[in-house]
Amino acid sequence: MKSSTLKKNIYQIYFDDESKNNLDSGFAALDNCQNVRPDWYEFWVIKNFLEEHTLEDDAWYGFLSPKFHLKTGLKSANVDQILDNFGDQADVVLIGDLGWDQIAYFQNSFEQGNIWHPGLMETSQKFFNHIGLQTDLSRLVSTTKDSVFSNYLIAKASYWDQWLKLAKSFFQTVENDELPEIGSLTTYGSKSNLAPLKTFIQERFPSIILNNSSLRILSTDHSESSPIFTRLFNDDPETRAMLRCCDHLKQKYLITKDNSFLNQYYQVRKQIKFKVPMA
Repeated sequence: MKSSTLKKNIYQIYFDDESKNNLDSGFAALDNCQNVRPDWYEFWVIKNFLEEHTLEDDAWYGFLSPKFHLKTGLKSANVDQILDNFGDQADVVLIGDLGWDQIAYFQNSFEQGNIWHPGLMETSQKFFNHIGLQTDLSRLVSTTKDSVFSNYLIAKASYWDQWLKLAKSFFQTVENDELPEIGSLTTYGSKSNLAPLKTFIQERFPSIILNNSSLRILSTDHSESSPIFTRLFNDDPETRAMLRCCDHLKQKYLITKDNSFLNQYYQVRKQIKFKVPMA
Protein backbone atom coordinates (compact mmCIF):
# COMPACT_ATOMS: atom_id res chain seq x y z
CA MET A 1 0.00 0.00 0.00
CA LYS A 2 1.38 3.38 -1.00
CA SER A 3 1.74 5.79 1.88
CA SER A 4 -0.24 8.45 0.01
CA THR A 5 -3.33 6.31 0.60
CA LEU A 6 -2.72 5.98 4.34
CA LYS A 7 -4.72 8.10 6.72
CA LYS A 8 -2.72 10.74 8.60
CA ASN A 9 -3.63 11.47 12.22
CA ILE A 10 -1.05 14.05 13.14
CA TYR A 11 -1.95 16.10 16.20
CA GLN A 12 -0.46 19.30 17.54
CA ILE A 13 -0.98 19.82 21.25
CA TYR A 14 -2.07 23.18 22.65
CA PHE A 15 -2.30 24.34 26.27
CA ASP A 16 -3.93 27.76 26.09
CA ASP A 17 -5.32 30.35 23.67
CA GLU A 18 -1.86 31.59 22.73
CA SER A 19 -0.54 28.15 21.76
CA LYS A 20 -3.84 27.37 20.01
CA ASN A 21 -3.50 30.47 17.84
CA ASN A 22 -0.02 29.37 16.79
CA LEU A 23 -1.04 25.90 15.65
CA ASP A 24 -0.43 24.69 12.12
CA SER A 25 -3.87 24.32 10.52
CA GLY A 26 -2.63 21.32 8.58
CA PHE A 27 -2.39 19.31 11.80
CA ALA A 28 -5.31 18.25 13.95
CA ALA A 29 -5.55 20.25 17.19
CA LEU A 30 -5.26 18.28 20.44
CA ASP A 31 -6.71 20.15 23.40
CA ASN A 32 -4.83 20.08 26.69
CA CYS A 33 -6.11 23.38 28.10
CA GLN A 34 -7.22 21.69 31.31
CA ASN A 35 -3.61 20.60 31.77
CA VAL A 36 -4.53 18.41 34.73
CA ARG A 37 -0.95 17.19 35.19
CA PRO A 38 1.44 19.88 33.96
CA ASP A 39 4.31 18.00 35.61
CA TRP A 40 4.03 15.39 32.83
CA TYR A 41 4.05 17.87 29.92
CA GLU A 42 3.15 16.24 26.55
CA PHE A 43 3.64 12.73 27.94
CA TRP A 44 0.30 12.98 29.79
CA VAL A 45 -1.59 13.98 26.64
CA ILE A 46 -0.06 11.31 24.41
CA LYS A 47 -0.57 8.52 26.94
CA ASN A 48 -4.22 9.47 27.53
CA PHE A 49 -4.94 9.63 23.80
CA LEU A 50 -3.46 6.20 23.17
CA GLU A 51 -5.35 4.69 26.09
CA GLU A 52 -8.64 6.15 24.91
CA HIS A 53 -8.37 5.39 21.19
CA THR A 54 -7.92 2.25 19.13
CA LEU A 55 -5.30 2.92 16.48
CA GLU A 56 -5.72 1.74 12.92
CA ASP A 57 -2.87 -0.51 11.79
CA ASP A 58 -2.40 1.20 8.42
CA ALA A 59 -2.48 4.81 9.50
CA TRP A 60 0.00 7.42 10.65
CA TYR A 61 -0.07 8.98 14.12
CA GLY A 62 1.99 11.79 15.54
CA PHE A 63 1.82 14.08 18.56
CA LEU A 64 3.70 17.31 18.13
CA SER A 65 4.31 20.19 20.51
CA PRO A 66 3.15 23.76 19.78
CA LYS A 67 6.78 24.68 19.10
CA PHE A 68 7.22 22.14 16.30
CA HIS A 69 7.71 24.73 13.55
CA LEU A 70 9.91 26.92 15.74
CA LYS A 71 12.20 24.00 16.60
CA THR A 72 12.31 22.29 13.18
CA GLY A 73 11.40 24.91 10.59
CA LEU A 74 8.90 22.42 9.16
CA LYS A 75 5.21 22.81 8.50
CA SER A 76 2.43 20.28 7.97
CA ALA A 77 2.93 20.44 4.20
CA ASN A 78 6.56 19.33 4.62
CA VAL A 79 5.51 16.41 6.82
CA ASP A 80 2.78 15.38 4.36
CA GLN A 81 5.27 15.45 1.50
CA ILE A 82 7.73 13.22 3.35
CA LEU A 83 5.03 10.69 4.22
CA ASP A 84 3.55 10.70 0.72
CA ASN A 85 6.90 10.32 -1.04
CA PHE A 86 8.73 7.91 1.26
CA GLY A 87 6.40 6.68 3.97
CA ASP A 88 5.64 3.35 2.29
CA GLN A 89 9.23 2.41 3.16
CA ALA A 90 8.74 2.80 6.91
CA ASP A 91 6.75 2.20 10.07
CA VAL A 92 8.35 5.19 11.80
CA VAL A 93 9.41 8.50 10.28
CA LEU A 94 11.74 10.75 12.27
CA ILE A 95 10.87 14.38 11.58
CA GLY A 96 13.19 17.36 11.51
CA ASP A 97 16.76 18.04 12.52
CA LEU A 98 16.30 18.97 16.18
CA GLY A 99 19.53 18.20 18.06
CA TRP A 100 21.13 16.27 15.20
CA ASP A 101 24.59 17.45 16.29
CA GLN A 102 24.10 16.18 19.84
CA ILE A 103 22.73 12.84 18.62
CA ALA A 104 25.81 12.52 16.42
CA TYR A 105 28.31 13.51 19.11
CA PHE A 106 27.09 11.47 22.07
CA GLN A 107 27.01 7.68 22.17
CA ASN A 108 23.30 7.82 22.89
CA SER A 109 20.58 10.23 23.97
CA PHE A 110 20.85 9.16 27.61
CA GLU A 111 24.50 10.15 27.78
CA GLN A 112 23.50 13.41 26.11
CA GLY A 113 20.70 13.91 28.63
CA ASN A 114 23.04 13.38 31.54
CA ILE A 115 25.02 16.47 30.52
CA TRP A 116 21.91 18.63 30.83
CA HIS A 117 20.06 16.73 33.56
CA PRO A 118 22.55 15.21 36.02
CA GLY A 119 21.48 11.80 37.24
CA LEU A 120 19.38 11.00 34.18
CA MET A 121 21.45 8.10 32.89
CA GLU A 122 21.81 6.33 36.24
CA THR A 123 18.14 6.81 37.11
CA SER A 124 17.02 5.66 33.66
CA GLN A 125 19.07 2.49 34.03
CA LYS A 126 17.47 1.85 37.43
CA PHE A 127 14.03 2.15 35.86
CA PHE A 128 14.79 -0.24 33.01
CA ASN A 129 16.25 -2.72 35.50
CA HIS A 130 13.17 -2.25 37.70
CA ILE A 131 10.77 -3.30 34.94
CA GLY A 132 13.03 -6.08 33.66
CA LEU A 133 13.89 -4.44 30.34
CA GLN A 134 17.22 -5.84 29.18
CA THR A 135 19.17 -2.79 28.10
CA ASP A 136 22.59 -1.49 29.11
CA LEU A 137 22.70 2.26 28.58
CA SER A 138 26.48 2.28 28.83
CA ARG A 139 26.58 0.15 25.66
CA LEU A 140 23.59 1.63 23.81
CA VAL A 141 24.58 3.29 20.54
CA SER A 142 22.14 5.71 18.93
CA THR A 143 22.32 7.68 15.69
CA THR A 144 20.20 10.13 13.73
CA LYS A 145 18.71 7.04 12.06
CA ASP A 146 17.07 5.76 15.25
CA SER A 147 16.96 8.60 17.77
CA VAL A 148 14.86 11.74 18.06
CA PHE A 149 14.05 14.47 20.58
CA SER A 150 10.66 15.85 21.69
CA ASN A 151 8.75 12.86 20.23
CA TYR A 152 9.13 14.46 16.80
CA LEU A 153 8.20 11.35 14.89
CA ILE A 154 5.25 10.02 12.93
CA ALA A 155 4.55 6.32 13.34
CA LYS A 156 2.09 3.51 12.88
CA ALA A 157 0.33 1.57 15.61
CA SER A 158 3.17 -0.98 15.74
CA TYR A 159 5.38 1.71 17.27
CA TRP A 160 2.82 3.41 19.48
CA ASP A 161 1.76 0.08 20.99
CA GLN A 162 5.32 -0.41 22.22
CA TRP A 163 5.54 3.19 23.41
CA LEU A 164 2.31 2.90 25.40
CA LYS A 165 3.42 -0.31 27.09
CA LEU A 166 6.65 1.36 28.22
CA ALA A 167 4.81 4.57 29.16
CA LYS A 168 2.34 2.70 31.37
CA SER A 169 5.16 0.97 33.23
CA PHE A 170 6.95 4.28 33.68
CA PHE A 171 3.84 6.10 34.86
CA GLN A 172 3.02 3.38 37.38
CA THR A 173 6.58 3.36 38.70
CA VAL A 174 6.57 7.12 39.20
CA GLU A 175 3.06 7.50 40.58
CA ASN A 176 3.57 4.64 43.05
CA ASP A 177 6.88 6.16 44.13
CA GLU A 178 8.66 2.88 43.45
CA LEU A 179 11.81 4.75 42.46
CA PRO A 180 11.60 8.15 44.19
CA GLU A 181 14.60 9.57 42.34
CA ILE A 182 12.62 9.60 39.08
CA GLY A 183 10.33 12.25 40.53
CA SER A 184 13.16 14.50 41.69
CA LEU A 185 13.95 17.85 40.11
CA THR A 186 16.89 18.38 37.79
CA THR A 187 18.38 21.27 35.86
CA TYR A 188 16.65 22.31 32.66
CA GLY A 189 18.81 24.53 30.47
CA SER A 190 20.48 26.29 33.39
CA LYS A 191 21.37 25.55 37.00
CA SER A 192 18.59 27.80 38.27
CA ASN A 193 15.83 26.38 36.06
CA LEU A 194 14.43 23.08 37.37
CA ALA A 195 12.00 20.47 36.03
CA PRO A 196 11.06 16.87 36.92
CA LEU A 197 13.66 14.30 35.87
CA LYS A 198 10.86 12.00 34.66
CA THR A 199 10.15 14.46 31.84
CA PHE A 200 13.55 13.97 30.26
CA ILE A 201 13.65 10.21 30.79
CA GLN A 202 10.40 9.58 28.91
CA GLU A 203 11.52 11.86 26.09
CA ARG A 204 14.23 9.29 25.33
CA PHE A 205 11.92 6.28 25.05
CA PRO A 206 12.09 6.36 21.21
CA SER A 207 15.81 5.54 21.40
CA ILE A 208 15.05 2.42 23.44
CA ILE A 209 12.12 1.27 21.31
CA LEU A 210 13.78 1.86 17.94
CA ASN A 211 17.07 0.29 19.02
CA ASN A 212 15.37 -2.93 20.13
CA SER A 213 12.79 -3.52 17.43
CA SER A 214 12.44 -4.58 13.82
CA LEU A 215 10.43 -1.51 12.89
CA ARG A 216 11.34 0.11 9.59
CA ILE A 217 12.66 3.61 10.30
CA LEU A 218 12.96 6.51 7.89
CA SER A 219 14.91 9.65 8.70
CA THR A 220 15.89 12.60 6.56
CA ASP A 221 19.50 13.82 6.60
CA HIS A 222 19.79 17.52 7.37
CA SER A 223 23.38 17.44 8.61
CA GLU A 224 24.85 19.40 5.70
CA SER A 225 22.88 22.55 6.44
CA SER A 226 21.14 22.23 9.81
CA PRO A 227 22.16 24.54 12.66
CA ILE A 228 24.92 23.58 15.06
CA PHE A 229 24.25 24.36 18.71
CA THR A 230 26.99 26.85 19.50
CA ARG A 231 26.51 26.48 23.23
CA LEU A 232 28.19 23.08 22.81
CA PHE A 233 30.16 23.15 19.57
CA ASN A 234 31.99 25.51 17.26
CA ASP A 235 29.97 26.30 14.17
CA ASP A 236 32.52 25.73 11.42
CA PRO A 237 32.96 23.32 8.48
CA GLU A 238 35.52 21.19 10.32
CA THR A 239 33.27 20.61 13.31
CA ARG A 240 30.29 19.84 11.07
CA ALA A 241 32.34 17.32 9.11
CA MET A 242 33.52 15.57 12.29
CA LEU A 243 30.01 15.45 13.74
CA ARG A 244 28.72 13.89 10.53
CA CYS A 245 31.61 11.43 10.64
CA CYS A 246 30.72 10.44 14.22
CA ASP A 247 27.16 9.68 13.20
CA HIS A 248 28.29 7.71 10.15
CA LEU A 249 30.75 5.60 12.16
CA LYS A 250 28.08 4.76 14.73
CA GLN A 251 25.73 3.73 11.93
CA LYS A 252 28.43 1.47 10.47
CA TYR A 253 28.96 -0.08 13.90
CA LEU A 254 25.26 -0.85 14.29
CA ILE A 255 25.15 -2.48 10.87
CA THR A 256 28.33 -4.54 11.20
CA LYS A 257 28.82 -4.86 14.99
CA ASP A 258 32.49 -4.28 14.21
CA ASN A 259 34.03 -2.54 17.24
CA SER A 260 36.64 -0.86 15.06
CA PHE A 261 33.95 1.56 13.86
CA LEU A 262 33.03 2.40 17.43
CA ASN A 263 36.70 2.94 18.29
CA GLN A 264 37.06 5.27 15.30
CA TYR A 265 33.98 7.15 16.45
CA TYR A 266 35.56 7.81 19.83
CA GLN A 267 38.78 8.96 18.19
CA VAL A 268 36.94 11.47 16.01
CA ARG A 269 34.78 12.61 18.93
CA LYS A 270 37.91 13.45 20.95
CA GLN A 271 38.95 15.91 18.25
CA ILE A 272 35.71 17.91 18.50
CA LYS A 273 35.89 20.93 20.77
CA PHE A 274 33.05 20.47 23.26
CA LYS A 275 31.85 23.18 25.65
CA VAL A 276 30.39 21.81 28.87
CA PRO A 277 27.01 23.62 29.16
CA MET A 278 26.40 23.33 32.88
CA ALA A 279 29.92 24.16 34.09
